[in-house]
Amino acid sequence: MFPENAMWFEAPETVLNSFAVREDDFRIRIDDVQHFMDGYYLYWKNYDRIMRYTNTEQKEAA
Repeated sequence: MFPENAMWFEAPETVLNSFAVREDDFRIRIDDVQHFMDGYYLYWKNYDRIMRYTNTEQKEAA
């Protein structure tokens, strides 16, 4: 959770830099955290492949 969203909570320091679902009234559930962490891990694990793909797409468009 970003500071500009966390500041509206009663205790912003408890939710700062955590995960929340905007469509669910910023409720933080353990399964949401698990899904976000899984997605972040896959992005981190495949970052080099994503950058290669992005660079290839940009070169083909030019």
